[in-house]
Amino acid sequence: MKSRLPFEYQIIRSARKTLSVEIANGGVLVRSPKYLNKRKIEDILFQKQNWITKKLFISQKIIEANSGIKPLDDDDIKDLRKALSCDIKARCDAFASALGVQYKNITVRLQKTCWGSCSAKKNLNFNCLLMLCPESVRSAIAAHEVCHIKEMNHSKRFYELLYSLHPSYGEDSKWLSEHGKEIIYRYFRSVL
Repeated sequence: MKSRLPFEYQIIRSARKTLSVEIANGGVLVRSPKYLNKRKIEDILFQKQNWITKKLFISQKIIEANSGIKPLDDDDIKDLRKALSCDIKARCDAFASALGVQYKNITVRLQKTCWGSCSAKKNLNFNCLLMLCPESVRSAIAAHEVCHIKEMNHSKRFYELLYSLHPSYGEDSKWLSEHGKEIIYRYFRSVL
């Protein structure tokens, strides 16, 4: 049976209950339950064709942007974690002081989809890959998470507080939206 799809894909069958589609390294990977036949899989892929085509295009752009750039290895990640731990603490300290708040702990880890977070216990978490971003972007993420200590939401009040603390937040957030996946790709080599 000839495929009616404009892209090739690989199927991995297992004892799972649902079908998932991943875009990785410029290709389409389908994780399928053993019982689904190829025609049913293609029907599902056909329904998701627009989403898949868009994600493939983005994936190809990211691969092109990273051609000639050395992928990150585990040693690089250790260095980035260490560097960001010092860098982000100084930024968070300054923003917390300006707001008159205190955070409990800062944790730096490697994450695939999140740049920063603030827990209800006032613990701040940051992605070590932030160290590959411009200083202003690191400040924007630090300011964002410190503001959550006062406003645990994304309300109008939250953004007023954030922009008063870091006026270029909009530009920095836009930069991260445009370049963040390229940075994440340097280690994970996939795009979600």
